Amino acid sequence: MTNKISKKIFSFILVVILIILGSYLMGFRLSEEPTDSNVASHFIFDYYTGSIGGRVDGSDKLDKLSSLMDKDTFKDAADEGLISKEGIAGNGFLEEIDTNQVMLSPVSDEDMEKTFKYQANTRLKLGEDSIHTVRFNGEITVGDQSGSWFVTGFNPDFENIEVMTTYGRSYIRIANRSHESMEEAKVTFNGIDQTLHLMGDERVIQIQMPSNREQIFSVEVVLEDGLTVTNQFDGDFSDGKNVDLVVQENEKDQLEITHASVLTGITDELREMDYLPDRQLVEYEVSKLLGGRPILKTEADDNDSRSAIIRALADHSLRYKTVEEVDLNELEEYYRIDEYSTLSGEPRYYGIFMENDKYILQRGDGAASEISGESYKGIVELLN
Repeated sequence: MTNKISKKIFSFILVVILIILGSYLMGFRLSEEPTDSNVASHFIFDYYTGSIGGRVDGSDKLDKLSSLMDKDTFKDAADEGLISKEGIAGNGFLEEIDTNQVMLSPVSDEDMEKTFKYQANTRLKLGEDSIHTVRFNGEITVGDQSGSWFVTGFNPDFENIEVMTTYGRSYIRIANRSHESMEEAKVTFNGIDQTLHLMGDERVIQIQMPSNREQIFSVEVVLEDGLTVTNQFDGDFSDGKNVDLVVQENEKDQLEITHASVLTGITDELREMDYLPDRQLVEYEVSKLLGGRPILKTEADDNDSRSAIIRALADHSLRYKTVEEVDLNELEEYYRIDEYSTLSGEPRYYGIFMENDKYILQRGDGAASEISGESYKGIVELLN
């Protein structure tokens, strides 16, 4: 009888000890400071999430982002128009934007500061049934301040953002598993030819495709010594889907290009690549109009011009608060961007103007949002 009582007391004491120990460990974990990569990924997750329907409060989101940033960095980002209460990682014609994966790759690692390249896989909801998956890229730096990590540098990559939000950024990705080096890849579809010249050590390349559910296309890869492999495929590029191909020797030791295995894909090759170059798919022309008539015009044929245009378009695309549409013909003065895409085949245009002391970018379909003064100034200076 005494032994049974002793066992019960011992069991009770053991349970109490385990509870106390568990509470201590849990408390330790909860009080543990966030790591450098955690702060970087949490910031990216919060930045690339938004909603038109009021499901994300702009002020609340701004507070979240600012709490993760160094004060001076936050002020600089706000001054540059990267962060604002009215427009944070949303879009005037998007119903919803939701990031479901963030991947970080280290760039530099110092004692008090670390820099990562990031890639955010994000769902863009355009309507009830239209959802695209896109990839936002950039660079983020975090610094250790008195034992806590804060974002001290944020540089989102706006390149091709207008294509991303329109087509879902679908790709043909080609991995080279042969013993020869790739020199050139050519993709043909719907009468359009896209050619990408390669460096000899590139093992993976990607070529952007329009977001079509069924797309018949042919691929020709030129390898060293003039060797060529060609094949025709039927691929699904809807909702940001990719088609993965491999160049390899078949069972007869003959070179071929074919679909990657469903089981192995091209995961190993993609891990080795820090950056996959995109083909320039869009050309721009900028005009200044007075009384509805163009008086100045220029083509964006250099990097500085393209950067200014992409910055303005990205500024608009990364906002989820819209403003009322304006009849451009009634404006005394405005700037116009004409966009020519090898994917869509039809040009699109954007009007940029000042209205009630605000800088506005309005697309051809009437969707308009406020942009930063810095973005507006970049367009104006192209024609000065």
